[in-house]
Amino acid sequence: MYRRDIRFKDSDAVEILLRTLCILALLAAQIALGAAPKQRSYASAEDAVQDLVASVKAHDKKVLLDIMGFDSKPLLESGDPVAERSACDRFIKAYGEFHALTRPDGAKATLEIGNDRRPFPIPIVKDDKDRRHFDRAERNEGGLAGGLLFRAA
Repeated sequence: MYRRDIRFKDSDAVEILLRTLCILALLAAQIALGAAPKQRSYASAEDAVQDLVASVKAHDKKVLLDIMGFDSKPLLESGDPVAERSACDRFIKAYGEFHALTRPDGAKATLEIGNDRRPFPIPIVKDDKDRRHFDRAERNEGGLAGGLLFRAA
């Protein structure tokens, strides 16, 4: 049997190691970026509200996270499932009493609910692709009162 000895210089081994590490780092970055779920976007503000209301009625946290964005978990969870369910039920009751979208401009819409027309704390904004999504960075006046998004409803 023929055995062939391959010898590397130290500099060759270091170069191969560095190239391999770079490739692995790029692959890990692609996987990490691809793994993060994207926030849902909608053709209209009305579609966004319909999806929100349906997911709140169903008490579907996974869909709510998709609607509000993957990093919105602290806004949706209080640590108390009973309080969360109660807050969602109050939101649905207020939505049933009254609901309307106000549009101060063409790029932003605010859902108002309840007889006192309370604004939902997260507005719906239009992006550069003419799609709408809930934008946590553009909080309405009053902001968020603690961890549970639907607490004030």
